[in-house]
Amino acid sequence: MKKLLAVTLVGTILLGACGPITKENDEKTHKNETKKSKNEDGDYNKELREFLSKDIPTTDRMFNYMLSSSDETAKPQVAIKKYKQYSKEFDDNLKIHKKNLKNFKANKNEKIVGDFFITFNEASSTHLKGLITDLEKIQSGQATAYELVEHMSNLDNKFTEDVLKANKKFKKIPNSELKKIIGNDLYKKLDRTLNK
Repeated sequence: MKKLLAVTLVGTILLGACGPITKENDEKTHKNETKKSKNEDGDYNKELREFLSKDIPTTDRMFNYMLSSSDETAKPQVAIKKYKQYSKEFDDNLKIHKKNLKNFKANKNEKIVGDFFITFNEASSTHLKGLITDLEKIQSGQATAYELVEHMSNLDNKFTEDVLKANKKFKKIPNSELKKIIGNDLYKKLDRTLNK
């Protein structure tokens, strides 16, 4: 069972007032729209940072758990409990984030960054739920170890496919722009989490 759980853990890792138009009104409108757009952009980034300030620690805890090799992590019932916890945290974070995003507009790069992290969140939660189902099936005898490994491989492929699709645009964002969007502190936390 330890080997099976190790395969599970390794597989898991592989894993955004109308009026007459005159030149004077048009200039004022443009200035107001520019000012409003800048405020909205700042608010979008603030919301994205709030979302990531919750999602990055969840990702970090999940990776730490999956990479640990204690006897405790080898127990399927412990893994199921932890995976449910992480999946719920991802789902709760995303639900709040999507609700808050309705009020803000993002520029092109902010949207790409936001969409990438939403996709990563959704893919992680879906992947964890699939692992939970597989572990429960193996515990109850409803699936064989072979079926579990095969399904986990499919889960890994789906996770990788979803993240790589979002990453096509995301990887074009320069690190300096990413730091500007999510903030230097979150950038450092993200870097530490993903480079374990």
